[in-house]
Amino acid sequence: MSTQEVVFYSSENGDEWLLLVGEDGAVTVRHSPNAASGGQKRDVDLNDFLSREQNTPQNQALLRILETLDLRRSSSAIENLMQAAKGSRRT
Repeated sequence: MSTQEVVFYSSENGDEWLLLVGEDGAVTVRHSPNAASGGQKRDVDLNDFLSREQNTPQNQALLRILETLDLRRSSSAIENLMQAAKGSRRT
């Protein structure tokens, strides 16, 4: 199994935020800025992202995904997380 990734938020200026789930189950968020701002990708631990990015559109988009899931009861929590992110992606 390789790292799974899905875009959960795209801004009007072309930045994207992706949810990544590693082979070990680690969940991180990748900010992929647009080319005009340098395009330097940055990975952040999920909990760090949620605490640092409060009240931003990308944080709200991710929270909506997480709130729809009951990860403790799901035997396929990662699959559900990825499906929910795909379903709520802003375009």
